[in-house]
Amino acid sequence: MSLLPSKTRRVPFFAVVSTVAIVGAAVTLPLLLLPSAADAAAVGRGWGPRPKREGDILRLFDRQTVYVITNDDPEIADALLENCGQKARRILTPDEWQRMPSDTRWFVSPVFLINRERLPDGVSIPAACPADGDEVWTEVRRFGRQGGVSYEVTLSAPDSTWLRRAVSSFRTLKETPRQPLRRNVRSVAVVPIGAGAHEAAELLVQQQDANDDFNKRSAAHLLPAALLRPSGKTPARSDFMDEVILVDRGSAKPGDVPLPPPGVTLPSPGDTVTWREAKPDGHARIVYSAPSAGALFEAIRRPGNTLSVPEALTVLSSARDLRTVRRVAVAGVRNGAGG
Repeated sequence: MSLLPSKTRRVPFFAVVSTVAIVGAAVTLPLLLLPSAADAAAVGRGWGPRPKREGDILRLFDRQTVYVITNDDPEIADALLENCGQKARRILTPDEWQRMPSDTRWFVSPVFLINRERLPDGVSIPAACPADGDEVWTEVRRFGRQGGVSYEVTLSAPDSTWLRRAVSSFRTLKETPRQPLRRNVRSVAVVPIGAGAHEAAELLVQQQDANDDFNKRSAAHLLPAALLRPSGKTPARSDFMDEVILVDRGSAKPGDVPLPPPGVTLPSPGDTVTWREAKPDGHARIVYSAPSAGALFEAIRRPGNTLSVPEALTVLSSARDLRTVRRVAVAGVRNGAGG
């Protein structure tokens, strides 16, 4: 007669050794204990590791001494390490990190948050990071060190906006990437010309931030019109951007108003127009030109993608030119008795 159950059952991993008498002889064998109701319920839920969840990447900072090395706003370190379980943290500039003794650097987990727009020409931080141009680089390197394991994290982006998006994207990872994550991105420079164009420019930036996320690879930056002029050294970052120029002709200086491509008839004074030009580097320059701030604002608010415009000059709306009006008569009308 068998002493084991007639059917094989999955039970929690525990057993005791008992002495059982069989026909007067003593033998020793493991006696499997049947699970209780609570144990059986646990078995039904599974005994393997829990599924990976968004944000599990942040667990690599648990009980670590984290040094954040950044050439951007120090608050970006707070955005990265929010609700993390690090033992201690410190925020350093790249120069401060380089001046630290190598023995000290060996016992911490460094995190590099690098805005390449602010790096001198030919400089890479960390030195082994090959990212350049419009590339967002995310890398995690694991080191076995005395007393445990530490990690080196590198987030390198072409500008401040993309660096913040890289931080937000990193915090959603489920696990440590085995290879560097590389992503080519594009940025849009929104340039207001004329006092009335600034409100429309701010609206366009907000629209881009609301409609474009990290995966859509587009980010808007509000830049001064001075970047369009050849005087002085133009920041290298603007060479890698699409441009959207918003012109309020009613308040802009005549010399600041961009002209349509050669051979295109100039718009009438009351026309709100748009067109697209190709920049030498392959990016696009889009122009919205309106006779007033209100007309420009309405052109930005119109349905559809503000950045999808034809190459040919297109008239979006027309209004009567009232600049020649010298006198306006205003009359009040009232219905009823005494009207």
